[in-house]
Amino acid sequence: MKKYQQSTAIDRLPRIQMRTITKHLEQAERDGRPTRIYLRTCAGPRTHLWVLTYDPRGNTPNLLVVWHTPDGERRTSRLMVGWKRSNLGKGRIRLFVCPATGRLVFKVYLAPWEGFFSRYAFTHWHYTAAHDSHRQRLMNKFYTATSRIEDWPTRYLSYAGRPTRRTRRLAHWCLRQASLERQLSAIVQIWKESGGLDDLLSDWPDI
Repeated sequence: MKKYQQSTAIDRLPRIQMRTITKHLEQAERDGRPTRIYLRTCAGPRTHLWVLTYDPRGNTPNLLVVWHTPDGERRTSRLMVGWKRSNLGKGRIRLFVCPATGRLVFKVYLAPWEGFFSRYAFTHWHYTAAHDSHRQRLMNKFYTATSRIEDWPTRYLSYAGRPTRRTRRLAHWCLRQASLERQLSAIVQIWKESGGLDDLLSDWPDI
């Protein structure tokens, strides 16, 4: 099979991760019969709903995925499931077999009109952040940390007078936001001294 030739932002493609469906696959293998999995994933403004059917029987277990093209056409793709030995010496690890390259991977991405492939099947792929400046990446990280803190649930932050895991994660995002704020403030100060502050602050967060 030929590789997918179009230039693609790989982080904007909908994907299936092995870790999100591992429990369902293990249950099907224990039962010794096919099982159906309903998977919901978001990529950009679209939400994708897929139906996965896993058949553990035979020498080559496979996963049948029902998906839709951008114009609504219903299609199916068959993904083989393989294994490799754990580098920790704890049994085997379950992975996808890429239909285009044959490599064992943890993630497969949906190429529009084509099907599911690993990132190695895309000849011209990139991450969106690779085209952003250092300033833009800092701003994106700052916005992400701020939105996480604002949307953080306030219940169960302590139990029996001791902080919970949720509290420790919140503290992590607060420290991350403070660190980013210091970096952004330093850049603002540099631009103040250089006289180009008006252009810089046109899309700058309030800090």
